[in-house]
Amino acid sequence: MKRYGKCTNFDNHCPKAKSKELFMLEETQAFVCPACQKPLFEVPAAKTQASLWPKVAMILAGILVLVGVVIGGFMWPVSIETKQVNTEESKPEVTSDSTEKVDAVTDTEVTIRTDTMETPTPPQFPAKGTKIKGSEHCLDCESLYFVADGKGGKIMQTEGYTTNCCKCGSRVAFQDGYYYDIVCEDDRIKAVMAGKVN
Repeated sequence: MKRYGKCTNFDNHCPKAKSKELFMLEETQAFVCPACQKPLFEVPAAKTQASLWPKVAMILAGILVLVGVVIGGFMWPVSIETKQVNTEESKPEVTSDSTEKVDAVTDTEVTIRTDTMETPTPPQFPAKGTKIKGSEHCLDCESLYFVADGKGGKIMQTEGYTTNCCKCGSRVAFQDGYYYDIVCEDDRIKAVMAGKVN
């Protein structure tokens, strides 16, 4: 049988005592320090690497089981949803006929009505640059209107000064607080300042 001991000869500055080296000696050997020849202090059997492996393996196995339980807990709802999706995918295909007969597991006839089913349609946006109906308005003889941007929104555009907004020969109060006489010359429209609005 083997005995384990450490040198405690710190008074005489034994290098083995300072390094706290563990000695393993047979029972037949003298239980003294090989460096200073003083008696060793007996310590319990040292835990070797071989004796630690079973404990380390048990701890690692416990951690792996715990990780498996945690991952399984997160995956459980996903697997239920997958089974439901797969169940829905295995339902018989329904065609455009108003009814269809399907053989069930028990060989009974099942009638599926399709005339009440509605297929949702995606939103349809007007083509880009399409004039939005009813959006035209006038501002100081300038014709403004909105066109679709092709994404469900709208962008303001103008045709410039038009006779639709201001009649030739008329006097119009503009937003700047002045009256303007609308003068038409050939294909051009001019607004000539006439005076301040009271």
